Amino acid sequence: GDKVVFPNGGIDPWKSLGVPVGNPEKNIDAFIIEGAAHCSDMYPASANDKTSLTMARARILKNLDAWIQDALKPTGDATGLGLLSTCVFVLLSCLYF
Repeated sequence: GDKVVFPNGGIDPWKSLGVPVGNPEKNIDAFIIEGAAHCSDMYPASANDKTSLTMARARILKNLDAWIQDALKPTGDATGLGLLSTCVFVLLSCLYF
């Protein structure tokens, strides 16, 4: 696939099973969030968050914004709509769950 973000918590016991390296050609971004636990990036932001976690959330949103903008470009076909609806679903899932 393409257009995927794999954030891995630096102190997440599952990080060794995660994707350690991204692939820019396919818009796959994989990175370690220093000092973060499993799924830390999915919890609501807090004033107590580490800088690395705040930066990771910004990086994730930057990727999503770029992909949504790319999907909104006129292409003459409807393939971008699938990506757009997927991105909207993911964003809503992050906000409500």
